[in-house]
Formats: sequence, structure tokens, C-alpha cells
Amino acid sequence: EALILGILADLNRGGAVPLQPQAQAELVERYHGPLAVRACEIWKLPPCIADAALHHHDPSKSTHPAKMAWVVAVADRLLEHAGIGYAARPASPMTEPLFYSINLRPEQVQSLLGMAEKMEAERQAGRSRPG
Repeated sequence: EALILGILADLNRGGAVPLQPQAQAELVERYHGPLAVRACEIWKLPPCIADAALHHHDPSKSTHPAKMAWVVAVADRLLEHAGIGYAARPASPMTEPLFYSINLRPEQVQSLLGMAEKMEAERQAGRSRPG
């Protein structure tokens, strides 16, 4: 479920629609949650996935008893700290309150951030390799 949520949370962030960068960023930020919810409905995915996709930027608005929106929010924020995503990041991921809202310890945050940074480095290296 979490993998599907990650994909849905970033629906159309890959630039499938050709727009000016600022316009694309504004549209994606505004509509990627509702678009993901609609995709969940079409694909008949469980309500907890649609709820998490919609509320991953503000999991406190989630009404679903499964705390999936909080988990996706933490994953989204980790990726932002690793340099992937649109949102501004605090100076240090260790000061990010969201991480501690789901009872992560500082060493766990550091480990997860390291994994996210490694994944991004591998992704960037794959892009620079000849076809």
C-alpha cells in the first residue's frame, strides 16, 4: 500500500504535461492529491490509500483510522530533504517536527535520510549513464 501511495502522491510530478516550470509547480501542488484520489477511485483501491494520497501534505486532516497519511507525509518530507520534491525544507532534517510525530528516534531519521539520499544519488547516476 505504501508504494502505491508514493506513486499516487507524486502523480504528474514527472512533467507529463508540458507547462512553464512555475505554472507546472503550482498546478501539481494544488491538484496532485485530488488527482490521486480520483485514480484510487477508478482503480478501486482501499479508502486508506485515497485518504493518505489526499492528506499527505497535512496528515492532521486525515479522517481515516489507519495512520497511512502520516507515514506518507514522513516519506514525502524525507525525499524533500534528500533534494527530491518541490517544498522548502528546514535547515536540518533533525529539526523536522513531522518525523517525531510518529515517534522516530534521531538515529532512525538519520538512517532514513541516508537511504533517501543514496536512492537519489543512484537515480542521478543512472541518468548520466549512456543509453
